[in-house]
Amino acid sequence: MKPPLLLGTAGHIDHGKTALVKALTGCDTDRLPGEKRRGITIDLGFAPLELDRHTLGVIDVPGHERFVKNMLAGATGIDLALLVVAVDDSVKPQTREHLQILQHMRLASGVVALTKCDLAEPDWIDLVEAEVAELTAGTFLQRAEVVRVSTRGGQGLGDLREALDRAADAAEGQAAQRTGQPFRMAIDRAFTATGQGTVVTGSIASGRVAIGDELELLPQGVSVRVRDLQNHDSPAEQLRSGQRAAINLAGVAYDQIARGQSLCAPGAYERSRLITVEVRLNSSVLKPLKHDAMVRIHLGTAEHLGRIKLLGQRTLPPDEPAYAQIVLQDEIAVAWGQPYVLRGVSPVVTLGGGRVLEVSAKRRKRLSTEQRAAIEDLASEEPSRRVAGAYLLRGTERLRSSRLFATTGVADSGEVVRALLENQTLRELPAEGDEPWRLHEAIYSELAERFLNELLAAHRSTSLKLWVERSRLMARFEGIDPSLFMSLLRSLVRSGAIVAGARGLARDGWTPQLTDKQQQTLSEIERLLLAGGLRPPSPTVLGEEVGQTPDSLLPLLELGVDQGWLVKLEGGLYVACEAIESAKVLLFELAAAEAPLTVSEIREALGIPRKVAVPLCEHLDAIGFTRRRGDLRDIVSPPTPQDA
Repeated sequence: MKPPLLLGTAGHIDHGKTALVKALTGCDTDRLPGEKRRGITIDLGFAPLELDRHTLGVIDVPGHERFVKNMLAGATGIDLALLVVAVDDSVKPQTREHLQILQHMRLASGVVALTKCDLAEPDWIDLVEAEVAELTAGTFLQRAEVVRVSTRGGQGLGDLREALDRAADAAEGQAAQRTGQPFRMAIDRAFTATGQGTVVTGSIASGRVAIGDELELLPQGVSVRVRDLQNHDSPAEQLRSGQRAAINLAGVAYDQIARGQSLCAPGAYERSRLITVEVRLNSSVLKPLKHDAMVRIHLGTAEHLGRIKLLGQRTLPPDEPAYAQIVLQDEIAVAWGQPYVLRGVSPVVTLGGGRVLEVSAKRRKRLSTEQRAAIEDLASEEPSRRVAGAYLLRGTERLRSSRLFATTGVADSGEVVRALLENQTLRELPAEGDEPWRLHEAIYSELAERFLNELLAAHRSTSLKLWVERSRLMARFEGIDPSLFMSLLRSLVRSGAIVAGARGLARDGWTPQLTDKQQQTLSEIERLLLAGGLRPPSPTVLGEEVGQTPDSLLPLLELGVDQGWLVKLEGGLYVACEAIESAKVLLFELAAAEAPLTVSEIREALGIPRKVAVPLCEHLDAIGFTRRRGDLRDIVSPPTPQDA
């Protein structure tokens, strides 16, 4: 079965687009009273067209220069074009402008219809056809069939239908690919229908939709449900890309919806105010576009104001490709690869267009060599390059698997990601309670190097400490997700680059840097504390013994704790681990004979004052040697040296 496709008309006002659609389909697409009264198309019109091999949804657009923005809304999502040129008028300004717009829509095929052929001689029609050939040279219509028609006598209509069928054959590939993507439809109308409620219409750009589906209204982020579906006034259970859709929605009032918004598969598309784009000005533009110029951007059925920030240049000459960022005044719904058209603010003329590459960008004043390469990767037709480029540009911000399609246009990205992990373009870091972090290898290497350098700097700033507190190091990584920090930490521990302990982190091989005098003082402290046993001298007494102030001794005492031969008890007492081990052996033997022990019994057994016994018992609780039950303590494990 051939996929359904959308056909958009294009051409100057009064060249017979609507009459031609009526002759082909039997439908008059002018529905507004003003259109009937004035005899011109003002807004979009729609009709089904059955051909021998294809079913087309026809979108008839206005040709007047005042309604180009309506034409742009209709051109979004079409698969092929029908450019209409009246032979009694030939190529006119909106013929050129409409073709430029269609060129930016990245269409693959179309047909040119020369209308009103009953009003001109064959020689004149030949001249018009030659002018059309000159106009379409270098565009997607360069090799398009040109069909001479007249709606009055029906001349050429059969030939036109056959030409459209052949053009539809050429558009099938892109259309079939879009059907497998998540659902997206730009809204061109919203209204309320008696007995039904809110109804929106649009051209389905990608994916499928069925009655009962849950969708997301963007950019608001409102959840809605599909109550009913129609295609050209015919009920449907399911619709797909390449079809017009009227969707009856539950969960939102029609006055909350307007042209320019989008219905999407939940979570599949991005909301953004800053996008990175490919841009090219039309060759007909008379002067370069300046950096930071205010522009109108037409994306989907929406028109937005924004400023264009050229990357690496101050001006953009006509017909030269470039990269730029567009800072939008309003939030938009956007997908990778989505075509757009740029128009001026004053005068309102079509300037150029391109496609979206980075859907949720960071502001960049200029591009590094690495960033430019990543953007070029995003512009590639190769899925693996696009995914790698997206991760590189995202940096240390999380790029979830569910966002890869909106970011890269790769619908089945799992296999691509696995291949990039295998060839080490990407690095995966497990995260507790969440999907793994995935970083580009260049980002991971840069972050890991920074982590190790920050840790070394912290070591050097406190040269007497073996460990650096995690919180201190984390404070140096402001702006980094705490989950990423912890995942990176675990990765560096697994690699052996750092060591993690109860008191903090250390670089592998780091040892505190002591002067000869400090080493001598530390040795004297160790001798005094070992001699003191469970009645250790206080820091004040130690200071008197070694001839230093208590404050100057604290770093050395803490180093003893880091090195594992001292334990700090509550109250500021430092006790040698050797003394605590001896106490554990004695208490274990005592508990075996007398069952649970009180603090008083422990104090008497060890021959220590209460000011030592209480914090010692709390320490033994903390390391799991004892368990408190009211005033009693049970010995719950035999003494082991590493517990101290």
